[in-house]
Order: sequence, then structure tokens, then C-alpha cells
Amino acid sequence: MTGTAARAGVEWTAAGGTAADGGTALADCSSAAAAAVPPPLTPVRRTSAVSSALQGRSTSSRPALCCFIATVPWSGSRLLSEALYNTGVAGHPHEFFRPDFRDAWAHQWDLSPEASIAEYISAAKARTRTPNGVFSVKVHWDQLRWLYSELASGAFFTRAHAAELVEARLAPLQYVFLWRSDSARQAISYYRGEFDSDPVDLQQIRWFEDVVVEHREKWRQYFATGGIEPIEVQYESLVTSYEETVARLLSQLGLQSGGSVSLERGRTLRREADDRTEAILAAYLPVRDHLAPKGPEVRWDASSKRFVIGDRRPAWPTRNF
Repeated sequence: MTGTAARAGVEWTAAGGTAADGGTALADCSSAAAAAVPPPLTPVRRTSAVSSALQGRSTSSRPALCCFIATVPWSGSRLLSEALYNTGVAGHPHEFFRPDFRDAWAHQWDLSPEASIAEYISAAKARTRTPNGVFSVKVHWDQLRWLYSELASGAFFTRAHAAELVEARLAPLQYVFLWRSDSARQAISYYRGEFDSDPVDLQQIRWFEDVVVEHREKWRQYFATGGIEPIEVQYESLVTSYEETVARLLSQLGLQSGGSVSLERGRTLRREADDRTEAILAAYLPVRDHLAPKGPEVRWDASSKRFVIGDRRPAWPTRNF
């Protein structure tokens, strides 16, 4: 069923399919990302007071603080990472535990590709922390699973053991949980980030939403199991009260910038929602509950950058909106 939306010239495809029961399989979100080389962050010009406060890099091999940003796709992690980097006192947050970035980071840090995970983590701390000794990393759920497999030498994953291993390697540790309350808009952002063309497949959006909700809840279970109380940052607050949210986070982390930094001046990332997003949302919400949830037979296919059932991409029926 195809048709044309009144706004933004959006053509829609609604997917059918059989609802699955039982648990849902995780998508390989690392393979659903765009680049194999980590994009750089660009610092802002800081005030003289801040520059003075940042003189003299910590010589200790142990960071003064590890800021562990636990996040979910399309919840503003790049925006938050850029802001923290531009303060000059909160490390250089990036996806250091993303498997397909490891070789690129190792090359930047003059590490052998055969370096152990302990050597890799030590290099990440030493090469990316700010002069006050703060190391920051942002981690998606699938990346935590990868990190655990490296640290635990392939042992069966448990949330409690994962929390213990992360604490042992990254202490002193403070978790920051970055999440987004509007999972429908989040899923549309995810979908458009992968392929933004007509026709729009609403079933794919439903499965993207299932993934982000599942990952968000898995982080909450991880925190509960490990007795962890993260500092929570909500995407909606970050985009509407940018500098205030970052300033509050710095205070909660016990960090001071040493002077004023205009984060807006150095901001390169902006909210991407537009009329097309609103048109997709208006079509998606009324049919969301009638679309098949992401069951164990649904998997992410990296070559086509789509969810598929088994080894095939279903031929979805269409309808007019």
C-alpha cells in the first residue's frame, strides 16, 4: 500500500507480518552505524581562565575519574560528548569500545593490533583524558557486551559480573545514563540515519523502536543488578536546555570548568527533526501497535542495512495513508 503524505512529500510503506511471541533478539547496532573511522571532535576557543586551569597533564596512570556514558542509539550521545569535550575538563568522550573502531584507535595510539584489552584500555585513558585526569567514554549496550567478552575471555554474560569487571578496569567510575523518553521519534531518527528515502517502511521503524526500548531497559536492569545509581541525562532536556544541562552534569560529576565556556559557540550538532519527521510520526503512531514486534526471527542485515526475517527481506504489503 503506497501513498503520498500531505506534508513533506513523504511516500509511505506499511509493513505487515506475523507478530512474534517470546523474547526479542538484539540488532547488531555497531554494524548499523555509518563509519569505520571515528569522527574527530573540534574544540572551541576557551577563555584564558579555562586555559590556565588546564595547564599540566596528570602524570598518574590512574584517572582521577572515569565518566562512563551509558547510552542508546539516537539519544544525543554525540551532542553530549561534544559539549563535555568542549568544557576542557571532562575527557574526550568517544566510542572507544566499539569493535569496528578498535583498530583505528589503536593506530592513533601507536598500539599493536594484537595489543591486549588491558593495554588498549590503558592507552585510551592515557591518550584521551583531560589534564585534570578525567577519562570519558560513551558506550552502547552492544558495546558493553563486546567489552565484557574481551575482559571475561568469552565467559557467559551476566550483568552483575559485567559491572564488577567494568568497575575493576575503570575505577574511580561514575556512570551517566543518557536516554530519550520519546522512543517513537528516536526510532524515526534511527531509521532516517540509516536510509532516508521513499517509500518509508513503518515496520522497520517499529523494529528500530523495539531495539532502542530494549537497550534502554537493559541498561536499567544492569544498573539495578549492580546497585549502580547513575547520573541521568534526558535527551529532551539536553536539546532544550543545552548549556544548563551540561553545567548541571559537570556539577554532579564534581567538575568545574575553571572559567566560562560558551558551549553554544562551539556547538556543531543540531536537532535534526523537521517536517518530514513530523509527517512520518503522524503516520506511524496510529498503526504502531498493529505492526509486528521484533521477535527472535528478526535480525539486522548489515549488507542491506535493514532488518530481515531469517535470510530474507519480506515483501511487505502496502496501504495508502
